[in-house]
Amino acid sequence: MAKGTLSLWGYLAKTQTLFLSLPVVVCFISFALRGGTAFSAVDFLAMIGFWTLVFPAAAVNAPLGALHQKELFVSMPISPVSFGMAQPVVLILLYGGLLSGAYIASSPGPAASGGAGPVVLALFAAAAVMFALTCLLINLFKNAAIGLVLSIAYLFYGMFTTGAGQGTLYLFQWFRPRPHTHPDEYAIIQMMGAVVFLLLNYVVIKYRSKLQLTPY
Repeated sequence: MAKGTLSLWGYLAKTQTLFLSLPVVVCFISFALRGGTAFSAVDFLAMIGFWTLVFPAAAVNAPLGALHQKELFVSMPISPVSFGMAQPVVLILLYGGLLSGAYIASSPGPAASGGAGPVVLALFAAAAVMFALTCLLINLFKNAAIGLVLSIAYLFYGMFTTGAGQGTLYLFQWFRPRPHTHPDEYAIIQMMGAVVFLLLNYVVIKYRSKLQLTPY
């Protein structure tokens, strides 16, 4: 199993380099934008950097969510625990930590003096939900394109409506809090939501041969 996982990651590193590296690139750009006035580093991180998390999620699920490869999805001898939960958790820690570090490094004022804790917690929780939700949607529909579009649509709908109808799963609470709320108001609930999405992802992969939501 370990050898198969390493082989898979070697394949992904060669074929999905762009998708895997996008969040890293935007974090470096946000750091370079420190001190800007018209478009600050934090604005860049929120408006552009945050939603690039969907691309690593698509990259690692590419073997299961490739277009026109439903048979491959069903027949692959993969571990639902490893592929559906363990690997996403590792990547959430990696990319969530990267975004949180970029926020701390790019933010002026309170963040620079150690007062960014609530925002960083909320940002990490939102990143965890975004990544887990994208994995779930890709594997549920067995289609990377559908999973990406739905995840990005959910994110941008929340951004432009301040999370109307999204309840506690409003993923821009860390950047644009709802009136009379704190940035970390929903952080714990969102962490729990990410766990639920990963559990559902495990179920979808485990019973992938019995699920068919698309007609093709």
